[in-house]
Amino acid sequence: METKIKKMYKRDRNTIIGFMAALWLVICGVISQIMPLTTTTEEKMVIMLTGVIVCVFATAALIGVLIHIKNKKETLYQEDIMASMESK
Repeated sequence: METKIKKMYKRDRNTIIGFMAALWLVICGVISQIMPLTTTTEEKMVIMLTGVIVCVFATAALIGVLIHIKNKKETLYQEDIMASMESK
């Protein structure tokens, strides 16, 4: 059961890290597409600041989830394994 828990945790951790990277790529892509449409420095600063704030808060939330599943992985994944065994 321990190997299954480690495998599930690793998969979830990698998925969360992938979502985090995708979030930053999408936000940076959107910002790079919007920047040519702006005319003033203030508009550019607002767009950049908004994008950074969104990414920082979303990244902090995802890091919180990573810490939670790391600290509670035995409980979380044992419940998941037991539930999947019961449904068979």
